[in-house]
Amino acid sequence: MSGYPFAKTGPLKTPVLRDEQIAVALQCQRDRWGANAQCPMCGHAEWIIGRKVVFLESPPTGLLTPATKYAALQVACANCGNTLLVNASIAGVLPEGHRP
Repeated sequence: MSGYPFAKTGPLKTPVLRDEQIAVALQCQRDRWGANAQCPMCGHAEWIIGRKVVFLESPPTGLLTPATKYAALQVACANCGNTLLVNASIAGVLPEGHRP
């Protein structure tokens, strides 16, 4: 994949995943969680991958160490809405160490 790894939309240029990236995320979820992974809140086994990438920021650890940002995917239970965040690089959706 060359260029910017996702589409940018909206006034804040929120990263939006393409269909093929959603497919990669769903396959990763099935491979690593199992085909019938159940929600810990309601026991339902259908999940939705959010299209927008969320960036989490850890605080700086010192004066010379900047904050670290992590790209995350939103994974929500289709039944109760329980939402988990999954590292987008580890899931194979974005390049390793991707930063906004």
